[in-house]
Amino acid sequence: MSLFGKKSTLAPLLQAAKDGKAQDVRAQVQQGADVNQVDADKGLTALMFAAEYGKVEAAKVLLEAKANVNLATKKGTTALMYAALAGNMELTQALLNAGADHKVKDVNGQTAFVLAREKAKAQGMYADEQLCKVRDFLATLPA
Repeated sequence: MSLFGKKSTLAPLLQAAKDGKAQDVRAQVQQGADVNQVDADKGLTALMFAAEYGKVEAAKVLLEAKANVNLATKKGTTALMYAALAGNMELTQALLNAGADHKVKDVNGQTAFVLAREKAKAQGMYADEQLCKVRDFLATLPA
């Protein structure tokens, strides 16, 4: 439910990606769903939902279906940024292998690396180990 009592519903492909239901994602794609459709509320694509929620298998189905890895929200956030912030190395690497541009900056001028670095920095000594691994990996990519 939203703040105003209206139930927020996602398109079936977006919901399947968010929930990590790879078979449902595949079925939606086979039925002709647009793999790059954008949610009206948050401005996220199915790939972004999968990345944000760490749904690797659903993301892989979308990548196989040629989802655009470099689409961004109005704030400039990409699927790679969501994967990096989630500390998901497997998904980060899959997105890069599919052509995600690690040099893209959001509206605040931050790349996926900078976002991961700042999140780890904010967490201090309690920084998530997986997040730190993604941050360190992204730091090795050419600027």
